[in-house]
Amino acid sequence: GNVVRKDSAALEEGFGPYLPLELLLRLDDPATLKRAAFLQALADAAERLEGQEGFGVALSVVDLVSELKKGLTGSAALRRQPSMDDAEAAQLFELLALDGGETLDPFIDDGGRVVRLTVTIWMGSARVFGSAVDEATRTVTEALLARGVTGVEVARSGYLPLYERMLDQVV
Repeated sequence: GNVVRKDSAALEEGFGPYLPLELLLRLDDPATLKRAAFLQALADAAERLEGQEGFGVALSVVDLVSELKKGLTGSAALRRQPSMDDAEAAQLFELLALDGGETLDPFIDDGGRVVRLTVTIWMGSARVFGSAVDEATRTVTEALLARGVTGVEVARSGYLPLYERMLDQVV
């Protein structure tokens, strides 16, 4: 078989799924980023994705916010349960921005109008990859709706179509 597929299989055997699937959440209003309902919806989506077959670890700005809150309060809360109100969420974002945005840059873009959610998946065909993108998009959209969050478009990252074309060459 293909050497890339062999290397990928070895990585997956040792570490689990590693191929990044990145979704972009485009916010009509950048203030949405600092709303507790949005952060909880993002946490809900990440937890659901991690619990679904075919998905690995999810990572987003909510992980930073949750870790900062745990560090400040000494809370032993679960990894991604940012129970807070809007005022506390805004304060945590102010603290995270004290370094000029370096900490937040990998997770948000365009002045807070674009938020990245990345989840790892197993290497597979372009069809399997496309199905994972669709399922992740559906999961995030449902989590946002369940928390009453509106004004958010869930979109594929720009590199995903390239990944799909490449995967059929490798797999």
